[in-house]
Amino acid sequence: MEERNLRVKEKKGLSLETKEQKNIFSKFEEVRIIAARAQQIAAGAPLLLKENEIPPGLSDPVELAKLEYKLGRLPVYIERE
Repeated sequence: MEERNLRVKEKKGLSLETKEQKNIFSKFEEVRIIAARAQQIAAGAPLLLKENEIPPGLSDPVELAKLEYKLGRLPVYIERE
């Protein structure tokens, strides 16, 4: 699991207050994030990687999504209640 800085919205009465906190994704959340990004890549979405960051011969959408996740390129926001 990786540690990430996230902006998480928490309910405080009727208003939503935004906090910045360190969060650790569970393995289930990681898989869900990578799977969703792999589907986007397979459908033709542009990569969030630079040309020199992609290893030669790597074209599998799942592996590309894992690499984007590992490098912290995915703009992921989790809203928990």
